[in-house]
Amino acid sequence: LVPIDHNLPTAASITEALDALSNLEEIIDDAFARISTRIKFCRGQIDNMCSRIGPCEEKIRFISERGAKKATTVFSYSKYPSTEKICDYPCMFVGKRTSPDLGRKQYGLDLP
Repeated sequence: LVPIDHNLPTAASITEALDALSNLEEIIDDAFARISTRIKFCRGQIDNMCSRIGPCEEKIRFISERGAKKATTVFSYSKYPSTEKICDYPCMFVGKRTSPDLGRKQYGLDLP
């Protein structure tokens, strides 16, 4: 819905409606730009994980092809508990854009 002061003349009401719709368009464009940025970031993370999964699958395939009858000893570093602190999930709509100025603009309209 577009907030319009109905006590204004028709030309001023139309102008206010167009201003409100223009403001709405800016907000929507900003939201979709943030979403697109987040999608690109997450897609990069997924590609990184997929590149790490490939070598692991190769190692698992190599171990499984040696035969299930033979014992396999796996040496690894103790990573857990880790000192790495996992951060909270970042919200993409906090602190980046302030709310738009919704004040009424004064237009010099020549009205009959």
